[in-house]
Amino acid sequence: MQRFQILFRAFVRYFPRNFVSATLHSQGAITLNKPFLFSKISRRQPETRPVGIGYISTEIFLTSLGCRCQYSTNANEQNTQSKNIPTVDWKTLSFYSFHAFPNSFLHKTRELLLLKFGEMGIVGRIYIATEGINAQLSCPVEQLDELRKFCDQELKLENLEFNFSTIHVKAFRKLNVKIRNQIVSDGLEKGSYDLSNQPKHLSPEEWHTALSNAKTPIILIDMRNHYESEIGYFENSIRQDVDTFRDSIISMNKILEGKQNEDIYMYCTGGIRCSKAGAILLSNGFKSVYVLKGGITAYGRYITLNPSVTSLYKGRNFTFDKRLGEPITNDIVSQCHTCGEPCDTHTNCRNKTCNLLFIQCQECRKRLSRTCGSEFCLRLVKAWDEKFGRPSGFDDVKPGYQCVYDHVHRTRPKLVIERLGGASANVPSDLVEMLLEKNSNIKN
Repeated sequence: MQRFQILFRAFVRYFPRNFVSATLHSQGAITLNKPFLFSKISRRQPETRPVGIGYISTEIFLTSLGCRCQYSTNANEQNTQSKNIPTVDWKTLSFYSFHAFPNSFLHKTRELLLLKFGEMGIVGRIYIATEGINAQLSCPVEQLDELRKFCDQELKLENLEFNFSTIHVKAFRKLNVKIRNQIVSDGLEKGSYDLSNQPKHLSPEEWHTALSNAKTPIILIDMRNHYESEIGYFENSIRQDVDTFRDSIISMNKILEGKQNEDIYMYCTGGIRCSKAGAILLSNGFKSVYVLKGGITAYGRYITLNPSVTSLYKGRNFTFDKRLGEPITNDIVSQCHTCGEPCDTHTNCRNKTCNLLFIQCQECRKRLSRTCGSEFCLRLVKAWDEKFGRPSGFDDVKPGYQCVYDHVHRTRPKLVIERLGGASANVPSDLVEMLLEKNSNIKN
């Protein structure tokens, strides 16, 4: 039975839930609730797909693994099964640790994380490197103790602090574990700073007190990207006009030139960027560097738990998950990029060929079908809906065409929207028809 459980987990993990719904029974029997032919599996990355599989049915695939299949064709039975699926309470959290891992540890750890976290039902994004680990997760509440136990015993990260958000949802669709050169890419030469030379980490309460009681203006630097600080920030902070952490390090060095003896305060989303930036400063002669422990996420939790405290942070905290932000206060400090009305809701263009990240109000969202408003995106989305429909839960249009923007333009919508579509204006006029034909096998 254990062998069948392993095969079943591998099967369900390899094929997304929207392709197949299956139930494992005793003695290796599997009920397939959605039996149909898989589309071309070879679209997956070569290193992740089974060798020799082109078109294959669920029954043939499972039978080849030694499983006995039975189909559930009763619609009422399927509905009953879906209604009986227990709801999951989620906790959205993050953690990081600058912990030296040997190279030989990384691949083994990646497989272990995929296996164990998969068994626990955890979804999210994890980066591992020789300098440490960085994770943003959504974890079922009942698995939190197991998660902590795994981090303590398997990863040897004792006393690791989980940084919980204020809004708890399933913020990720699946689990991704990637091996990187760095968990936070800084663009600096290896050995140019000492990560163990950490800045002073102030708790949210200590941070609030320090900023509130400052008698003279302090140097307060926002270490996030421009699109993050656009929707929320600490008052009187220096918000850097940068696109990446690499850029923020260059900008930070220019801002702080000649200020090695002054007190420096820094903050970011969850603390990891400031931990590294602080180590860089201290390794280059700075004397006093203070960072917000747990970042804006922890400060937001502090404000939520202490309603009598007036927040020094205004607006929303941008998050790198499907929420694209969580409110810290009700202040709206940004505008819709299309019409200019007060708005702080980020979205991505519904056309994944574009995937532009921008702020859009509800009126513009409805009027432009959640696109950036470029002629190409509007034409494609409307034609797509007419041909394939718009099933609930599958809102994005994914025509299988490479994004037309580089990273800088994708996160700087004003450069694009002000030019009525920017780079997408150069897309061939017959591309919509070509993409629709390419995806003609999609069913409503």
